[in-house]
Amino acid sequence: GLTYFFPFAHYHLGEALFHLGDYERSAEAFEVCLKMAPGINKARQMLTTIYSEHLKKPEMALDHKTAIKDYIKGDIVVVSGLPRSGTSMMMQMLDKGGLDIFTDGVRTPDENNPKGYYEHELVKSLARNKTWMKDAKGQAVKVISHLLFELPANYRYRIIFMERDLDEVLKSQHHMLVRDGKAKEDAMNLRVVNAFKQNLERVKEWAPRQQNMEILFVSHRNLINNPKEELKKVNAFLGGTLDIDAMAAVVDKSLHREKAEK
Repeated sequence: GLTYFFPFAHYHLGEALFHLGDYERSAEAFEVCLKMAPGINKARQMLTTIYSEHLKKPEMALDHKTAIKDYIKGDIVVVSGLPRSGTSMMMQMLDKGGLDIFTDGVRTPDENNPKGYYEHELVKSLARNKTWMKDAKGQAVKVISHLLFELPANYRYRIIFMERDLDEVLKSQHHMLVRDGKAKEDAMNLRVVNAFKQNLERVKEWAPRQQNMEILFVSHRNLINNPKEELKKVNAFLGGTLDIDAMAAVVDKSLHREKAEK
């Protein structure tokens, strides 16, 4: 009431009303948000869902869905997945394949990732700072799976999501913590299992519904055992201009140290 022009207040009001099931008032809040700041595509995405799934107004849903593309600022490739799922390997592959990589080199190679992490420190601040995203346009950036939901809706994303056997992920992460002196060898933390499972389920339900996203799930096991076949899918997904042979040469089976029981 004291600050009239505050579009994100209306956006968060819309979110709260949506989760309370008050879809009419939620839509009103999102519409006010867009009148104040037409570039907030996340409000359009919410309105598309509300009008199509709850208020049964397909014409209005289509109007907002169509308008999303008018406020897209560029394209970004995102490599994502759970920790220790092969995201660094995929980033290295894209680098060798000829794609520009958004990385700062702050986190240097070590025993856990001898070929490097290909990360950028700014990604860690994604929940509170999205201004740097403009610098990642036309490049590939590594974003851990739980931060995917923070990606601003003003860009078009092609997401390569690494899938690895959950037992391997947990073992690999645990042994990394042991090597870093942050955990004991015989004290694996299994409390994260449910969190990881829930995160994967949420990504698979959420990402395909976003009008500005395409997602390709890539098998870590297939990438190790039959890289060229798996990379053909990645190449097609990204437009068909990558050097598959150079990408496949990245695979080093000696680094696949944690293997699930067959």
